[in-house]
Amino acid sequence: MVAPRKVAEGRPWIWRPAFFGAFPSVDKALLEEGFHVVYYDLTHLYGSPRAQRLGSDFYEVMRRYYRLSPKVTLEGFSRGGLFAFNWAAKNPDKVACIYVDAPVCDMLYFAENWERDFWKGFLTEWGLTEETAKNFKGNPIDNLAPLVAAGIPVMGVCGDSDKTVPYERHMKIAAERYRALGGNVEIILKPGCDHHPHSLDNPEPVVDFIVRNQPDYQKKQVIHQRGSLANSYLKFTKEKKGCIAFLGGSITEMRGWRNMIQEDLRQRFPETEFTFVDAGISSTGTTPHAFRFENDVLQRGVPDLLFVEAAVNDDTNGFDYIGQIRGMEGVVRHARTVSPEIDVVMLHFIYDPFIPLLDRGVQPQVIMSHEAVANRYYVSSINLAEEVAQRMRDGEFDWKEFGGTHPAWRGIGIMRQPLIDFSILSGATVWPGRRSGRMRCRRNR
Repeated sequence: MVAPRKVAEGRPWIWRPAFFGAFPSVDKALLEEGFHVVYYDLTHLYGSPRAQRLGSDFYEVMRRYYRLSPKVTLEGFSRGGLFAFNWAAKNPDKVACIYVDAPVCDMLYFAENWERDFWKGFLTEWGLTEETAKNFKGNPIDNLAPLVAAGIPVMGVCGDSDKTVPYERHMKIAAERYRALGGNVEIILKPGCDHHPHSLDNPEPVVDFIVRNQPDYQKKQVIHQRGSLANSYLKFTKEKKGCIAFLGGSITEMRGWRNMIQEDLRQRFPETEFTFVDAGISSTGTTPHAFRFENDVLQRGVPDLLFVEAAVNDDTNGFDYIGQIRGMEGVVRHARTVSPEIDVVMLHFIYDPFIPLLDRGVQPQVIMSHEAVANRYYVSSINLAEEVAQRMRDGEFDWKEFGGTHPAWRGIGIMRQPLIDFSILSGATVWPGRRSGRMRCRRNR
């Protein structure tokens, strides 16, 4: 076990079952984030039932004697991927997320394609013969459903020129099956890279993925889910087409959350042809949005999914609560009149004057106004203002580090996870995520 200098809230940990210390950029960065890094060598057990039993014993020791988080992050390099996937499939309630790097996902590939000692060791450990191995169903690619059902997100980092564990025969198949089941998987494909080197020179994308998927991090997210977004899901998965519109002010116009959502959707639905309507214009609030919806959105396509934000500009432009409600209601009514099946997600961003109110437990009037519309029309919403304010109170970062009203790239990364949780569809009834979210709106006093 390697302990951090300062332990993060919830005592998160990442577990390597193979190759400790090899290509450790992610592990080192997580230590700085307050994670424990632990190692229990199961390298040569090929994710077998024996390995899973030993792993469960080890997990209990980490929980009982070191009081680490009940949700572990599993890290599987190469053959370590066998254990990471297989143990998670047997213990989905104990896993926060999975990070695999050039993972072995199908041992049958090695019957003809690698060292015989490797293949024979696998047969011996699993109690198989050359003949019975032909019907082997203990590979990660065969046992992904429990992970998807538990909402476990997966990140895979692979080289597109891997000759030892070819991406097309391993992680690509796993990712395609995971997505087909409705799971959330992100892939970073390194052009021209063989099996080595593992990991990334800049581990930030992997670290961001892991940190944002810890249960104690998600507790601060403020997501209010109303109904389902089944219509978008069906369009994306059945018709393989989707139109998504982003209506807002300068926070939407800038390079930031909108771009992240677009990339995440492309990864989540690689076979879907997307049309993205970027309709962010600086300094505009909901009243201009209601007029702009026809020209800036509908003239470019009828959206299946609409993201709309206006809290900051409705406040800076001085609209009273009646104007705030009428403006947002105009957008929603117009959208639903044109297409009754359109799915709408409302976002509330943050700027300086909101911070002291939120620190006193008071929701800004404009957010209350927009929430009234969301309740009336059964529209889901994400209160990023409240989440960011709470994280600043807890000392995770300050307003300067966040980047202010127009967030820096780190601030955008902070906002990314709740948006991903809500914008990457996982099924016909709900958005992904292992909790329904919370809303703590209070009347101004």
